[in-house]
Amino acid sequence: MRAHRLLLPFSFALARELDRFGYDTAEGAVVVRYDAALAATAGNRVETRRFEAREPSAGDAASVGPALNRAANRVAAEVAAWVGRHG
Repeated sequence: MRAHRLLLPFSFALARELDRFGYDTAEGAVVVRYDAALAATAGNRVETRRFEAREPSAGDAASVGPALNRAANRVAAEVAAWVGRHG
């Protein structure tokens, strides 16, 4: 997937890429994987981190959607907390 860059209001830029978002048949779970890089706009510091969440699912439409929602929400909360620590 394509990486994006987001300028934050507190002198940092967030580069990010949604690496995985879907159902893994071998695991019987959905997987959301998000790679992020947080850089000081002054260019003197860069931190990278991978966020990943898995949620069990039966693999049918009725269970995959809600499981993806739960996993994506967990990843989003982790990213927000990580970025917030730098603000």
